[in-house]
Amino acid sequence: MNTELQLTSNYEVPSYTFPWGDFTVQYSATKLTNGLRTECVFNITVRPTPCDSLPVPKHGTILCNDWSPDYGQFCLLACEKTYSPSPPGRLGTWMICGDDGRWSSQRNDCDFYHKRNFFTKTDVVVKKQQGVAKPGDWKLYINRCTTGQRLASKFIPYLQNNHNINQYTVRFVKPIEAIIDEWSSVTAIVARFLKFKLGKDEALLIEERLHGKFVTFVTDCGSGIKREIAVLAAFAHFTYHESGGEFVVCNLQGVEDQCVYTLTNPVIHSKDGTYGDTDLGSDGIDAFFHHHVCTVLCSNLARPSGDYTELISNQEPPPPYEELFPYGPPPVPLINLSIPSEECKISAHCMMSVAH
Repeated sequence: MNTELQLTSNYEVPSYTFPWGDFTVQYSATKLTNGLRTECVFNITVRPTPCDSLPVPKHGTILCNDWSPDYGQFCLLACEKTYSPSPPGRLGTWMICGDDGRWSSQRNDCDFYHKRNFFTKTDVVVKKQQGVAKPGDWKLYINRCTTGQRLASKFIPYLQNNHNINQYTVRFVKPIEAIIDEWSSVTAIVARFLKFKLGKDEALLIEERLHGKFVTFVTDCGSGIKREIAVLAAFAHFTYHESGGEFVVCNLQGVEDQCVYTLTNPVIHSKDGTYGDTDLGSDGIDAFFHHHVCTVLCSNLARPSGDYTELISNQEPPPPYEELFPYGPPPVPLINLSIPSEECKISAHCMMSVAH
């Protein structure tokens, strides 16, 4: 029996590579001996790897194309007023998903630049490190200010509850690390006249500008250089007590306005030496207490010697309250009033003054 068949197809046989799309494939078989014919028809759908749906961010929305979404997606991230896309864009952030099913951006939120207002009219200073600072290089600087502020918030209740003192406030500036992501044409022109150069992805520090006479009230060696700094000297001692003897916050510098001390860039000497190049470890703590003179505000604060109330024998007795907060010249020094030696002005030489 002759069963020879003639096979035909609307696509190349035996194989054919289909592009993206929808296709109808038709095969027919004809028996040559009698002309009988039969057909086989089926559909083929070829699509890219599907894209995962993007979550709608808080304080924002996602706008995507509705034409042929099976062949790729184009979405725009838009944020509410006072919120900015992450990563930042001029009008928003485009995200594209191609044939591999992957989005061009993995960040699609409005929280990274949460409520950033570039026109607050706040007077600030911008600090730059020598060389090019990378993201994270300001971490220790920020950590020192944050640690100082955390302890300052505990020191004020200490004064109020233990010494009935309510008129003083101690606060530290809150520095922010900023990364240069792109240059405007104006910035590029201005930069030509700067003494230093700024680069893309360089990390700078932005913090509140301090108005008034800038004073180092307590040095990194613990010496006081103004008679009004009994409160800040006690604060430095308080940080040692509150940390359980782990560190002392010193080099208290900044401005004073109506009993409000606003400080910046402190030095922290710690037992484990984790607060940067100015951290002299246990030697720095010893140097601080070598120069520090306790007052009545230091009552019940621990010292490295382990006692709480005993004053060093070669120091004068602590003055009374009315001399701690004078409106005229006090009859006795409140604190170590001598200008610190040149060695003590430089952290690296703190212990030299102790040795002498």
